[in-house]
Amino acid sequence: MLRFYQGGAADGWVEESGGEPALEQAIWIDLLQPTPAERAAVETFLGLALPSRDEMRDIEESARFYLEGGARFMTTNVMTKLETDEPEVQEITFVLSAKHLVTLRYQDLRPFQRLIRRYQRLAPKRNSGDVLLDLYGQIVERQAEVLERIGRELDELSRLIFSEPSKRAKKRQNLEGALSSLGRKGNLISRERESLESLQRSASFARQNVSGEGDGLRLEKRLKPAERDLLSVIDHTNFLSSKVSFMLNATLGLISMEQNAIVKIFTIASVAFLPPTLIASIYGMNFSQMPELSQPWAYPVALGLMVITLLLPLWYFKRRGWI
Repeated sequence: MLRFYQGGAADGWVEESGGEPALEQAIWIDLLQPTPAERAAVETFLGLALPSRDEMRDIEESARFYLEGGARFMTTNVMTKLETDEPEVQEITFVLSAKHLVTLRYQDLRPFQRLIRRYQRLAPKRNSGDVLLDLYGQIVERQAEVLERIGRELDELSRLIFSEPSKRAKKRQNLEGALSSLGRKGNLISRERESLESLQRSASFARQNVSGEGDGLRLEKRLKPAERDLLSVIDHTNFLSSKVSFMLNATLGLISMEQNAIVKIFTIASVAFLPPTLIASIYGMNFSQMPELSQPWAYPVALGLMVITLLLPLWYFKRRGWI
């Protein structure tokens, strides 16, 4: 799909479904899952070669950020499916020139949807640098929303983990479930940080390679606060990552304590029942010369001895504070 924004008019947003697109007045050219014909049309118009999808996935810095024909090519990672437990990373290439911004992507992302609706509704007057900053702002806002949600969910998990055992059982949740949830949150936060750091490198590259006059100077001045915003959000991801690590360690410690308590109960029970078992074993032997066996008081005395030898260890353990 090939769409482009001309800017400053009610019909500024145009979606091309076929034929030769009229790109002369385009400020923002958006390629979403483009066909070969759409790629070729934009490449011919710009006089530049757009990266292939495999090239967009390269991790080398030189393959993601470079200058060509006076345009800045910047490929960044953006998180998708953030409402699910299996988020994905999608690559987006920004091609910024003095007059045009081209975005190349293969999934319809919510920040782009929001900005397109805004442009359709307001039709603001923009240049290519303004559109790039608007996209950065929408992506960062989306990432910040997810981080805020993760922060709230971590607070709820914290109350569960550090609540009294009776309250935790009342909620029908356990520490193993909290451990699994923390693992998913940690994975999402690490992917968020990867995406934000990639976007921050993109903004830094755009700022370092602008002309020092006119729109270029204005873009450079506006990119500095955008970079600071990105760094502040990255710092928040670091804080959340540290919080997840602390809660993971605490959860593992509590699980270990509960397991130790169970083992302790079985250990005390085995020691407490050892003397009664010994007495029962003695009188369970089949020897003919055991005079007590013929006495009428032998059975209640044996039972009494077993009860006494059971209660004495329990009393001792209780006195020592072991139970």
